[in-house]
Amino acid sequence: MDVPGCEHGAILATAPGGTVVFFSMATSFPAAALGAEGLAADVTMLIGNGYVPGHAETALDLVRSEPAVRALFTSRTGPDSAE
Repeated sequence: MDVPGCEHGAILATAPGGTVVFFSMATSFPAAALGAEGLAADVTMLIGNGYVPGHAETALDLVRSEPAVRALFTSRTGPDSAE
């Protein structure tokens, strides 16, 4: 989830034994942990840190290989930015 204050709603929307993925600095990790305990929710909470090995190469390959992605990228940043 990536919206401030969504921790409890995300936990409540998760099935018992399910997994919630929090992947934003907007997440209040203490609120998520205390909320899960207070709601007696049996959930696994995963917290991403934003780093994935090889992410830059994957992003560039996507822009280079997919015309629709390249068009979206260049429409927002200008034609020279995708070179």
